[in-house]
Amino acid sequence: MRSLLLAVATAVLVSPAFGQVATPSVGLRVHDSLLVLPDGRSFAPGLRQLRAHGLLDTLPRPYLLLSGFGCDDCDAVRSVYVLRFGEHLNWNKKPWPPVFAYPGTVHDTENKPMARSRLFFGRCRDDSAIGVIQFAHVLSRGGRWVDSTHVATLRGDSVATASLTYSSQELEGALARVNRGICREVPGDDHQVEP
Repeated sequence: MRSLLLAVATAVLVSPAFGQVATPSVGLRVHDSLLVLPDGRSFAPGLRQLRAHGLLDTLPRPYLLLSGFGCDDCDAVRSVYVLRFGEHLNWNKKPWPPVFAYPGTVHDTENKPMARSRLFFGRCRDDSAIGVIQFAHVLSRGGRWVDSTHVATLRGDSVATASLTYSSQELEGALARVNRGICREVPGDDHQVEP
């Protein structure tokens, strides 16, 4: 439960100064745990059951929106990562790359919702920066739903992260940008976690 809340509360927004519009996973191919870019270059980011969601085209190396598990036989949940091309997750070395909870609804073992989130990438905010933004709703221990928005921004070659007050207006703005084709939503799913 604690790791779920940490994953939901952590987010990344990548906004390169000279980047192109974020693209879906068109051209990205996954072979087991190996990711292959449209130009044929490949690397293994260190995730199990790897999925490629999109490319945040930045120079000199692109950022990729990937999801997967950090281990095979463990109680980890699928998470979404923003990694540079060629970056390999090393769980023994900190800082870890920025991580998002996989979007959708998380249920407990009694099938009661514990968290809901939506995840977007591309030019999804008013500042027109390329990045990732997550809108999360997490059930607190007191039984109240707590809403939050998580972002981070690429500044040069570093990533600055921030948590913001939840804003339905910001969510509506992201959805409007999806309709305009400059922002994309990672489809969520329903999944269950152990307490």
